[in-house]
Amino acid sequence: MLVSAPTRFSRHVDGRPLTLNADGEGTYAIDVSALVTGFEPTVKSLERRVPYAVTPPTGTTQEGVVTLQSGSRRS
Repeated sequence: MLVSAPTRFSRHVDGRPLTLNADGEGTYAIDVSALVTGFEPTVKSLERRVPYAVTPPTGTTQEGVVTLQSGSRRS
């Protein structure tokens, strides 16, 4: 997951602090290998909700959730 924010802000993804480069960008790797092992005859969806929090130097923390999906959804 690519993250972009002003470098002076405090950033947390999935409850962990995230360090950004000089351009204000960073990456957060999400290991889903345990969720996609084994044989399955049909395509199934994989969904992961990742919480984040961003706090400016003199402000209120903004929190949210990013939903990542892969595969197909069937009714």
